[in-house]
Amino acid sequence: MDIGDGETIPFLADYWYSWGININIPFIPTSSALAYNGISLSPSSFTFNIDNTRTAFGNNFYLETNDTYKQHMSFSQSAQNWILSHINQTVTGPIFGYSGAKYTLSGAKGTVVWSTSDASIGTINQNGILTVSKNGCVYVIGETNGMKFSKLVYIGVPTYLLSSKHKPDGFEIEAKCIDETYKANIDNINSSLIFRWGVKFPNKDIRWIDTNSPSVFIPIEDKDAVVFLKIIDSNGKESLLQSVKCTATDIFYASNNRLLLDAAKKIYKEDGTTYSYKYGKIYLTRDISLSKEYEGDIWTSTKAKVYSPFNSTYIIPVSRGEMSIKDVLPQEELDYITHNMQVDHTCLYTIALLNPEDKFIQIIPVTIKIK
Repeated sequence: MDIGDGETIPFLADYWYSWGININIPFIPTSSALAYNGISLSPSSFTFNIDNTRTAFGNNFYLETNDTYKQHMSFSQSAQNWILSHINQTVTGPIFGYSGAKYTLSGAKGTVVWSTSDASIGTINQNGILTVSKNGCVYVIGETNGMKFSKLVYIGVPTYLLSSKHKPDGFEIEAKCIDETYKANIDNINSSLIFRWGVKFPNKDIRWIDTNSPSVFIPIEDKDAVVFLKIIDSNGKESLLQSVKCTATDIFYASNNRLLLDAAKKIYKEDGTTYSYKYGKIYLTRDISLSKEYEGDIWTSTKAKVYSPFNSTYIIPVSRGEMSIKDVLPQEELDYITHNMQVDHTCLYTIALLNPEDKFIQIIPVTIKIK
């Protein structure tokens, strides 16, 4: 069937269709649920036209009024003009607004009339200069030649509450927005901010990390840490410094992890009773007072990494909460200690328990004291 302009749609043979579109228009706008921004949807939401309070695009949308062109891949001349105008023209200026901020409409031809969507938050004069009254989110709107262009501007920076959660391998730190004013736009706001995290482990210098995310994972280096946060907007304005303490939860109690060793290479428990080097075990008992989240497989140890005081590391098995002493203290190190260490000297072995995913879940200290 001929549909004009040399374009055809056959009804027999292969099923296909083709169409033409102005090469200057690189996208096809759509009216769908995706246009909604944080609105609680109901069937009635789709029975009336959208406005700038019910779309993620501010005033940057076009409603076709000609029924002839209310179909896919077909645009009226006015719709094409609108699309081309919004490709070539846009409101520019700081995304985080402040009194005195300057906004312009790039590519504008003719007079631009400026306004804002909420004068209680901020107003703008006809020179494009913003004056803010309170924190919030407001559209800066420029109108020219019967078309409106807008930019969502954030006044102030949200208040965040810091929290820390112990996870396998480290700490998950989250900064949660507690300002209702910003919550509808919080994802866009977060991506426009710099979150400057400071990580401080005991006896180590503070380390700073910049992200565009309100959460960060800190690989564990010690049982305790303090994480600091400073938020910086696109204008370089910094928030007050805040911090949260991080503490790794001990999942297991250890027994037989404090041992004595004599010159004859005999092993003793901490209370002085004789123990077996060949068959002796270090036992791990799960702390049943912890919440159920610590009962899952990710908090179960199947192996451990041993950090020897003699600068060697090795992997040993953990079976049903048991570690063999001869695995923790290999024969060659047992020989070395008995031949070279003085009475009352203590050797510290650090045991990093690993879960089935080889992620660290707890440190167990094992001490060997010469008697």
